[in-house]
Amino acid sequence: MANHVPAAHTVFGWEVADIVATVKGLIAKHVKFTVYEGFGQSKLGIWKPPGSTNQIAWFLDPDGNNLSLTQF
Repeated sequence: MANHVPAAHTVFGWEVADIVATVKGLIAKHVKFTVYEGFGQSKLGIWKPPGSTNQIAWFLDPDGNNLSLTQF
């Protein structure tokens, strides 16, 4: 789309059963996960909110839209 400006927030996400395996699989396909300064994400880019077992990782699609994977 001409003149597309990606939103500054996550626009779409998927719930996955095993976020580590999913992230590793996508990294093998050259997807780069976003690491946000100060979040304390793992080396894979996975973040665990304090006091929670949930996990989330973010990446950009080819148009710059922010997408996420979440394991609850």
